[in-house]
Amino acid sequence: MASQNVPNSGRDPTVLVVDDEPSIVTICRGFLEPAGYRVVGAGSAAEARRLLEAEPVDVVVCDHAMPETTGVDLLAEVRDRWPGVVRILYTGVVDPRIAEEATTRAEVFRFLVKPFPAPVLRNAVDQALAYRRLVQENEAFRNELERMVQDQSRELARTSAFLESLLDALPAGVLAVDAEGTVTRANRTAATILGMEQDRLVGARAEEVGVPCRGSGCAIAEGGGARCRNRELEVRDRWGLRRQLLWSCEEVRIDDGGSGCVASFIDVTEKKDLEIRVFQAKQEIEAVFDSITDPTAVVGRGGRISRANRAFSHMVKRPFEDLLGHVLAEVGAPGAPDRVGALVEEVFATGEPAQAEYHDRAGAIFQIRLFPIFKRGRVEQVVIRYQDITAERELEHRLAQSEKMASVGQLAAGIAHEINNPVGFILSNLNRLAEYASDLDRFGRCSSELAASALDGRMDPREAWEAYLRARQEADLDFLLEDVTEIVTDCREGAERIRKIVTDLKTFSHPGGDDWEYADLNRCLESTLNIAWNELKYDCDVEREFGDLPQVLCRPQQLNQVFLNLLVNAAHAVKEKGQGRGRVRVATRQEGDRVVVEVSDTGVGIPPEHLRKIFDPFFTTKPVGKGTGLGLHLAAGIVRAHGGEIQVESTPGEGSTFRVVLPLMPPGAEERGGRDDV
Repeated sequence: MASQNVPNSGRDPTVLVVDDEPSIVTICRGFLEPAGYRVVGAGSAAEARRLLEAEPVDVVVCDHAMPETTGVDLLAEVRDRWPGVVRILYTGVVDPRIAEEATTRAEVFRFLVKPFPAPVLRNAVDQALAYRRLVQENEAFRNELERMVQDQSRELARTSAFLESLLDALPAGVLAVDAEGTVTRANRTAATILGMEQDRLVGARAEEVGVPCRGSGCAIAEGGGARCRNRELEVRDRWGLRRQLLWSCEEVRIDDGGSGCVASFIDVTEKKDLEIRVFQAKQEIEAVFDSITDPTAVVGRGGRISRANRAFSHMVKRPFEDLLGHVLAEVGAPGAPDRVGALVEEVFATGEPAQAEYHDRAGAIFQIRLFPIFKRGRVEQVVIRYQDITAERELEHRLAQSEKMASVGQLAAGIAHEINNPVGFILSNLNRLAEYASDLDRFGRCSSELAASALDGRMDPREAWEAYLRARQEADLDFLLEDVTEIVTDCREGAERIRKIVTDLKTFSHPGGDDWEYADLNRCLESTLNIAWNELKYDCDVEREFGDLPQVLCRPQQLNQVFLNLLVNAAHAVKEKGQGRGRVRVATRQEGDRVVVEVSDTGVGIPPEHLRKIFDPFFTTKPVGKGTGLGLHLAAGIVRAHGGEIQVESTPGEGSTFRVVLPLMPPGAEERGGRDDV
């Protein structure tokens, strides 16, 4: 059956007039449309059904006499299929039987007799719509009333079940004891704590199940009141085991005038055991905290100390009892007045760990680490740990210098060869200069004798001049003077080459280099290429792609060691590949506030399984005696100390690219000599 038509408040009421005479439909439309009704007409029952299925209709006005069916039959069908549509029947014959059938079968609202005036039809339609609204409101009210009754019934059932479930789900035991001391109600938790089945507990005598309540004569209250609330009692369950209970009991009045009590209790036996274990664990933690060899303190906001270990007390040279409640600066904690105090506030603000280094006047180096302690999602305290890394830093410095000297040692033969070449041709040129000096000496003595002979008359001046010209030609003086100039130029170039190599070597191998200074990384690379040239020139074509770089605040000697390691590794990778000359590309560029140095090669590449380990200390793929395994590890450490990072990309058989990314201004570095403090 089709769904019931419901009036739409956003449209005019719709009246369907069904009559096989179009003129009647037109007349009805003229009666109703001026009153604000929308009228649609149907010339047959079939057409009326289509209209009812296609659009919402509020009232059907139908003629009784139609060719294929009667109006009563059609309206009876409308009642069954569209019960929300109000039905009006009209006829031109006054027949009580038609009226009775229309009323019983079709349940029409009004029965009209043609001809009828416009007010009669409008009044009938108005009343039909009013009746329709009344029926709908009554139906809605009845439905709402039934729904409310059902909802309340369900809610009462749910509430009852919920209360029962809630009572059984409570973590506390609940007992009701009447005036005679009989248990009248017990939840599941109470039965579990007392070691009895729930159905056996109800109806039992209180004293039989270990319950101290006696109804109106409560044994533990002796007068009732607050003494019955939140008391710790010890009872025995049915197996005789002692249980520690937190007990509360309230007296209740019963309708018949008697009294009883309701008791609630929590089994705190495990809690008591846990408190003992927590106390013991706290003592153990305190002992462990005091046994930590690194000075450690716990501070609140403002750097106020709430806990400190013995090592911290020893570091600041103050008794432990004088530390608690004081701020770090008051007890003389290293770095507390400035940097450490700022870091404490930073950790409180960000919730992230922090660290810094502190160099005291005695030369000791402390690494200070700060860790947040959270409580309910916010930082409540900060742990400060001082670690003396003086020996570690000294070892790192010695390892770096050792690796530097090892690199120089590995390159020593090549550097000696680079120096020997200019030394060789300088010595050769000096031998030639010695020969030329002898020739010049003989020519000079001959010229002096000829000049003296011409002056004292022993030789005709013309003959003396001709003899001078022959001596000059024999000595080949013009060639000798020209060649001497070239020899001197060559010697100067060779000496300059030696001076540059020695200068670069001295700069590279100098044990200092801890000072921050502004440096041109392109010049650093050129100097390093000069040191490593003998390793590169036989197997590699070196390509330079130097960009315009600003001055970088750095420790140049340390960066030279990084670059040397990368260049020598690139040369060895190309040589190991053994396929003729390879290519080593050195490129620099600026990217925002950072500079990038790339060293690429066309060597053997690095296997993927080694890429994750190449920066690990003592890891090397070179044969024994050919590598220490510290080069890349120290290089990575130097780059990190500059606030940068070192990246690597490699394809086995094709080559590798190492990329050093450095900030123009490293975090915490200052343009001054010596080491940087906190």
